[in-house]
Amino acid sequence: MAIQLIVGLGNPGDAYKDTRHNLGADCLRALLRRHDLEATRAARYKSDFVRAPLYGQARRCLIPLTYMNLSGQPVGRVCRFFRIPAEDVLVIHDETAFAPGVARLKDGGGAGGHNGVRDVMRVIGPDFKRLRLGVGKPPKGKNAVPWLVNARPPKEERELMRVSCDIPDAVWAALLKGDMDTAMNTLHAPLADS
Repeated sequence: MAIQLIVGLGNPGDAYKDTRHNLGADCLRALLRRHDLEATRAARYKSDFVRAPLYGQARRCLIPLTYMNLSGQPVGRVCRFFRIPAEDVLVIHDETAFAPGVARLKDGGGAGGHNGVRDVMRVIGPDFKRLRLGVGKPPKGKNAVPWLVNARPPKEERELMRVSCDIPDAVWAALLKGDMDTAMNTLHAPLADS
């Protein structure tokens, strides 16, 4: 099935801008900019929202303006209103299991300790697609929450995180059409030696 709803997870407000935990929202905004589009405030969904033509079909794009652990509320509201099943939803989020610069696709599964993903699962179930963007693990002895939510990464790390958001058009096109295998094979293929 084709993706009907793309969700970029993050926390609202300037205090969280450019933090690791906002990488999902940043990635979705970058995709919209690539297509000269912008999500705007939609109070009824507690989100920034746009319905936009992306890769041959109109898609709904949602950036919740609730805090991360309440991300399921706006996602559930949009899914119910437009009758979008979980299988047709793509959630973009930060992932501590991967180094900065790494992007991986996943179809369904658990929350992996991510509170935003956990809340989306609570509301629509676990069967949505995920685009997981690496932010790395906190340094030994550092608490993960402030490191993810409050600390801005160093410049080199921020650049790698931007790279992970630069998903090739071929991957986006296959993924949004519902061809998860092609999208995964293309995105996950090792880079050729030059």
